[in-house]
Amino acid sequence: MCEAAGIRCELKMYPWTRAFNLARSTKNSGLVSTSRSPSRETMFHWVGALASDKTFLYKLKSREDIQASTIEDATRYSVGVQRNDIYTSVLADLGFKMASNVMNFSYKNDEIDLFLAGKIDLIVSSNLTLRYALQGKEKSSESVVPLIELPVDQLSGNFLAINKETDVAVVKRLQKALDELKNSGRFNELVTQFTEQ
Repeated sequence: MCEAAGIRCELKMYPWTRAFNLARSTKNSGLVSTSRSPSRETMFHWVGALASDKTFLYKLKSREDIQASTIEDATRYSVGVQRNDIYTSVLADLGFKMASNVMNFSYKNDEIDLFLAGKIDLIVSSNLTLRYALQGKEKSSESVVPLIELPVDQLSGNFLAINKETDVAVVKRLQKALDELKNSGRFNELVTQFTEQ
């Protein structure tokens, strides 16, 4: 997208909270990809949507001891999420207890190894991001099954969140490049390539 927009972009990986704070405080910086929500709407300029899919609590297929037909049932189990991720507040709103059954991790997907070892009961993901999270792991996405869909209607997909001090012309160039990638079919090719490696 940056290349198509003729913009030089430098990508760096940081713990989530640090990345979020840097994107909010540093001109010409951004955060990819992040959920666009009403609480974040005025914090950033937005380019996207980059991805959108239904969100589920997942369990290991082999964990027959984990049964839930409602969100309330699911609150009996431990769940791993990235610290300060949008799903931290979603889970709290749904009745999960932060100090009790929600384990926070600094980096996205740090919870996966503990989940695969059965030390965390559930993870939050989508079909799209689950394949990526499990890349290079001993278990495939077939060993993980959705337990219950999370009601996240307030989220409008994942976007590139750009610092508000960034020139709007840059934001428009990025959005135009993304739209052109989508219209040409190249965007879907890249998503498939990225998620099915």
